[in-house]
Amino acid sequence: MARRFATGDSDGPNVANLQINFWKMAVEVFYQIIEKWKIYAVDEEGEEVAANDEYTENEFVIDAAVAIVIAGISISELIGQNVPSDGNKTPHLRPAYKALFRDHIPDDVGAFFSIYDSLRHFGPAKYNAVSEITEKSLCEHFKTAQSIWNDVLKLRNAEISDEFRHDFLFP
Repeated sequence: MARRFATGDSDGPNVANLQINFWKMAVEVFYQIIEKWKIYAVDEEGEEVAANDEYTENEFVIDAAVAIVIAGISISELIGQNVPSDGNKTPHLRPAYKALFRDHIPDDVGAFFSIYDSLRHFGPAKYNAVSEITEKSLCEHFKTAQSIWNDVLKLRNAEISDEFRHDFLFP
C-alpha cells in the first residue's frame, strides 16, 4: 500500500505527516537548549553568571542554529503540503508563502526565512548569521514559526492543539 502524506491529522498506519514530526523535534531541541542553558548563563551585560565547561555560549549558538533549521524544515514542509503544486515542482518557500496567504511576507516571517536560508546554504558568507543568534532571536524565530503554523491551521480550519501553544522564553 502506498504511503500518503497528510496535510492535517495523520492517523492511520499508512499516513505520514512529516511537517508535524519536524515541528515536535524542533520544540524538543528548543527545550533541551533551555535545560542546557540553565547550566551556563549570561546576564544582560554579557557577563558570565554561572560558567560551566559542559555547555558554552558557542555550543548554544550551534544548538540554536540546528533548532532553527529543524523548525524551518517543518515550516517548509507545512507550506509545501498546503500550497497548490506548480506542475511537478513544489514552489520555493517565499513564493509558496505568498501564494498560500496572498499577502506580503511580514518582517518577522521574512527574518525567519532569511536565517533558515542562511543555515541551509551555510558557508563562509553565512557565518555572521550563525554568530548573531542570541537567546532573544532564537525565541523570536520559534514564536514566528509557531505563528506560521497557527496561520496555516486557521487557514485550513484545523484545530490548534497544545503543540502550537508554547511561550518560547528563556528562564
